[in-house]
Amino acid sequence: LVACERAVEIQPNADKAVTGRAWSLGGLGKHEEALVVYDQAIEINRDNVYAWTGRAWALNELGRYQDALASCEQAIKLDANYSDPWCNRGWSLYYLGCHEDALASFDRGIEIDPNDALSVNFRGWLLYLLARYDEALVYYEQALKLKPDAAYIWKNRGLSLYKLNDYKAANASFQKAVSYSGNVPEMWFSWGTVLLEQANYQRAIICYDTAIELKKNYYQAWTYRGIALEWLHKYEDAVASYKQAIKMKEDYFDAWLSIGVVQCRLLLYEQSEASLNRAIQLNQDSHIAWSHQCITLQNLGKYKEALSSIDKAIKIKHDDCYYWTVRGTTLNNLKRYEDAIYSLNKALAIEPNYNLALQAINDVKTLSRRSTFSGRLRDAHKIFLNKYKVIWIGISVIIVIMFWNTIINNSFSLFIISVVILFLIIDFSIEIIFPR
Repeated sequence: LVACERAVEIQPNADKAVTGRAWSLGGLGKHEEALVVYDQAIEINRDNVYAWTGRAWALNELGRYQDALASCEQAIKLDANYSDPWCNRGWSLYYLGCHEDALASFDRGIEIDPNDALSVNFRGWLLYLLARYDEALVYYEQALKLKPDAAYIWKNRGLSLYKLNDYKAANASFQKAVSYSGNVPEMWFSWGTVLLEQANYQRAIICYDTAIELKKNYYQAWTYRGIALEWLHKYEDAVASYKQAIKMKEDYFDAWLSIGVVQCRLLLYEQSEASLNRAIQLNQDSHIAWSHQCITLQNLGKYKEALSSIDKAIKIKHDDCYYWTVRGTTLNNLKRYEDAIYSLNKALAIEPNYNLALQAINDVKTLSRRSTFSGRLRDAHKIFLNKYKVIWIGISVIIVIMFWNTIINNSFSLFIISVVILFLIIDFSIEIIFPR
């Protein structure tokens, strides 16, 4: 970069030097600045194919795929036998959803320069993104023949092998990657993520720790380290790891979601609610966040709010039997038994042998029967009280008269009987006046 800037100072209108400066900025991840410099190079020389190609790369990195595609077309128009714009065009088309056209564009680039290991690797990576792992592996093997010490190719090969369930070969591929580029934190992070998915949590943590040692502000590594700790039931350590990630990137959705889930496990429901609320602010389309918020709100006794949360999760992912089951249990807590049974039946329609829903529906039906019986008993009690209210008032008056006559006649046995009957009358009268 320094050399290119010096060259530009000496000869400001040297479009190649300006283009070189832009490439250097792009290599440092400064794509916005690079784009401005590419435009300067093109202003000097509109036939600079390298500037148009670099401009397409910068625009792809900035997510401006339609503009990137236009720059690729311009570069190809200037030199159809230059492989780089064909590969950049492939990425633009992929992100625009034109997958087959993207593969064809990469094929053209490789046809022009079959010894370009980077282009061959990129075609493999595109196949990986399309979940065509067997085909991707063929291209990685081809790229490694061209460049056997390329760590990024070994890493990509490891990811494909993992997806093909060849864990031993995948781990060997990652070991190769870090042996060639052990000081690159992304290599350790990728390996850790594969180990995490293999449930090899201790080794995954070692990889994440190495990545963090190489890149202190690697918030993704801190987050995934927390996930590994969570699987080891080290919840307090997991929370500390998630907090480190949030400290580095306050708006990182994955960390807020993960910390909210762990706080719920630790029975810290108020903190969990706050964390999940923040996660939802960052990504309102996450059904996972809404469902976990429902669980937390239920534990806080906020059943109406919990119902609203699970409804939002179901709106996003309506064919999840677990979500319908959670909705059923939420409605059960609200004593809306018929609605609860409907939701649980929806869960069973998706998965007929789903044990959680089968158990829940039995519990709801039992509570529903008890509630119905209690309600009928209360209704019968009220009818009985209302029907015989007048009769009991009359009997009460008679008993009171008997009581006073007993006192006047000095009959002890009649006095005791009258007192007992009087207390019974008073108790029943209270029931009439103040029904439960």
